[in-house]
Amino acid sequence: MSLADPETSAALTLLSAKAVRERAHRMLAIGLEGKLPNFRIDLDRMDYAVDLVLETTRKAYPSFDVPFHSRWRHFVLDGHDRWASFADAAGWRDRVAGICRRLRDALLSHTDGAELVSASFAAGQSEAMAQILVRLTTAAADAGVAPTHAGLAARTVVYYVLGFTADEQSRLQLDAAGAELPDGQSILSEDPSARFAFGLRLLVDGIAVHSDTVVGGRD
Repeated sequence: MSLADPETSAALTLLSAKAVRERAHRMLAIGLEGKLPNFRIDLDRMDYAVDLVLETTRKAYPSFDVPFHSRWRHFVLDGHDRWASFADAAGWRDRVAGICRRLRDALLSHTDGAELVSASFAAGQSEAMAQILVRLTTAAADAGVAPTHAGLAARTVVYYVLGFTADEQSRLQLDAAGAELPDGQSILSEDPSARFAFGLRLLVDGIAVHSDTVVGGRD
């Protein structure tokens, strides 16, 4: 991927809250002029639309703790997370890696996703993150980490994912803005997924080493 590629450059220009707002206002203006080929904007029905969204959201998520959308959410139907059921049957290493990859993907699917989730997680206001923490804690315990330390191991993994992704999103936004970054600072200079996987392997290996029991094989 190179900034010299027109498609890449065009995509990167959208990776900021400011760019998203500007594009949304442009689309609204086009719609109000009646120039959208497949949609029509009727501002008189705005109150009805808001009520419908609130009603639908309240039925699905009574606490209004709406999970992030990502491709992993496509496995969830009628409140049953089929992917989670499948993943929980794997060894603890694979479970930790899978949870972290899905979390990173979900964060990257939203502008400033990592910063927003970090704030809600720190305040203890995210049910989704609480569930992730429970699953990571269980995986750490299955690795042989003492119950008194399994939760800390899980939080350490979560902090890595949030910190790495926040840095990744900041670099993406700087690249999109055309900022002149020092060598190695641009997100395009290295494969971020490979860097993420490397750091995650270090954490997983650390959990295995610090477990209170001898961990045989790779499970």
